[in-house]
Amino acid sequence: MLRRIVLMAGIFAALTSPPLPAQAQNMELKSAQELYLEGRTLYQAGKIQNALSKFESALRIVTRSSIILSIAQCHRQLNHRKAALSHYNLYLREWEKQNSGKPAPFLADVEQNITALKKEIKEEEDRASKEKNSTHQRALLEQKLKNEAQKRELEKVRQRQEAEALANAEVRRSKTIWAYTTLGVGIASLAAGGALLGIGITQGDDAYNKYNAATTDAEILGYRNDVQSSEKMMIASYALMGVGAVSLGISLYQFMTRPADAKLASHSENGFSFDVSPRRAQIRWQTRF
Repeated sequence: MLRRIVLMAGIFAALTSPPLPAQAQNMELKSAQELYLEGRTLYQAGKIQNALSKFESALRIVTRSSIILSIAQCHRQLNHRKAALSHYNLYLREWEKQNSGKPAPFLADVEQNITALKKEIKEEEDRASKEKNSTHQRALLEQKLKNEAQKRELEKVRQRQEAEALANAEVRRSKTIWAYTTLGVGIASLAAGGALLGIGITQGDDAYNKYNAATTDAEILGYRNDVQSSEKMMIASYALMGVGAVSLGISLYQFMTRPADAKLASHSENGFSFDVSPRRAQIRWQTRF
């Protein structure tokens, strides 16, 4: 049917072409007719694209509804649906402009093609829209799955951080207890040692002076025992102050080696935010879906 339309369009073009008075117009018309005939031959040979080029060249020379119809047929054959629909409508408008009131040739076939093209274009647009929506839905689903996987990984990090925070808190509590305990022992030992040292020195000096001034054996023996007691007291005071110094050192060490307070992982509806202790890298992640 397409081939019949093109052939009849060619005959129709020859019959309906108005006479051109000027020689130049005759030459242009002849050139357009030659291009049209070449296009028709190519169309019949199945070389639709080449035929389309010839018809378009002819249309640039002279405007004829038959040429426009041939171009529409070529676009139809090449599946250029929108271009074919546009040229079918242009064919009807051009025919009406040149032949007002007369029915266009091949009107039923043209209207049938226009209806079919509109349907095909609508189906193609619906299919493209559906594919676009499907692609968008797949992208959303992939992003959702990716976000869920990230949330699971971050939940593992959060749980691990909570366990580390609990362990750090226990170590910190233990070291704090030891630090204050040894600090108290150190202060008490230093205070007791200092007091004992003062007493020992005072008593020792007094006993030593009395020992030097003693005249009888009993006095000498008694004051010598007092001097020795003072010396023992001083030795004990040195030991206490040593214990105090060691205790203070242990207390200072416990304070300095306490782990820092860990900031536990927190999360909200829109994402996660992990703030770890200063010794660890910070992890932050926010997402919205």
